[in-house]
Amino acid sequence: MKIGLDTAPASHAECYIRHLASILRNHAPEHEYLDGDRVGAGCDLYHGFGPGVPLGIYLRGIPTVVTLPDLRFLHDLQIASPLGRRIRLAYYRRVLRGVGRLVTVGAGARDEVIGVLGIAPERVEAVVELGAAIPRRPLLDGKLEHVRRKYGLPRRFVLAVGDAESRCNYKAVFDALLRADRPEGLVVCGRHTAAADRLLAYLRERHLAGRVDFIYEAGEDDRAALFRLARAFVCLHEAGAAPSVGPLVEAMRAGVPMLLNDIPALRDAAGDAAVYVSAADSEAVAKALARLLDDEELRRDMSERARRRAEAYSECAVARRMAAIYASL
Repeated sequence: MKIGLDTAPASHAECYIRHLASILRNHAPEHEYLDGDRVGAGCDLYHGFGPGVPLGIYLRGIPTVVTLPDLRFLHDLQIASPLGRRIRLAYYRRVLRGVGRLVTVGAGARDEVIGVLGIAPERVEAVVELGAAIPRRPLLDGKLEHVRRKYGLPRRFVLAVGDAESRCNYKAVFDALLRADRPEGLVVCGRHTAAADRLLAYLRERHLAGRVDFIYEAGEDDRAALFRLARAFVCLHEAGAAPSVGPLVEAMRAGVPMLLNDIPALRDAAGDAAVYVSAADSEAVAKALARLLDDEELRRDMSERARRRAEAYSECAVARRMAAIYASL
């Protein structure tokens, strides 16, 4: 079967399509995948990455799959005005009801798409975000120690990954370490932004800067080492912060115990492989973090669950899932 993959002008979509095409060719080679200028060259099935379907595909009656990660524009005022949201929602409802399969990222987005757009549940599929290649070689102890010394990291630390925006709740992690009277430091790995400078100023005012290490633009190997060195991984993003699943997958593959904010997006991504807590309850965060750091039985259980959960995010698993959706049409 010839499967045409849409080529969108947005750079993020292009990266997504190229990645998807690559893993499909590697792990589902029974089909031929056409992208770029070859999409219209007699494809048997079309996979688009937005609400629109090309007129030629529609007129020829070619079965269509559309990936719509979520309906974030309904909740974020920065994406669209109230009028813009209503217009976009009406357009989505009109266009997407005619596609063969609609693919969302995660079960939470699937439920919202079914409820808001009125699409039959059997036509909406939930697929995890694109898988990442599993490292070919495990990191040796020497590499781990090199990274520890390179960044001057403490022996025990809690890792948080992502830009230091207010909605990521890094202050809640600091407060939890202090409230629980923990000796561990905190390592924040992300880009150097104005928000990171404000966060550092906040720490200096409270004489906490010595307990927090900021690592900007870490390389792939260094970042992998950070996950294996960490005592725990923490993600307390607010519901509207749209956390990326990438760091969670890295944490799960490393088997590092995770403490996550109890929001649908994070529960959907990590399943039973994490401890959940309300980021707004500072006392509960402190207690949960202390237990996750000290309870060895809980740590072993969380580590085993994390590695099992990570298997769903492999390139092979995502490719075979997409191939099954194509075959259903």
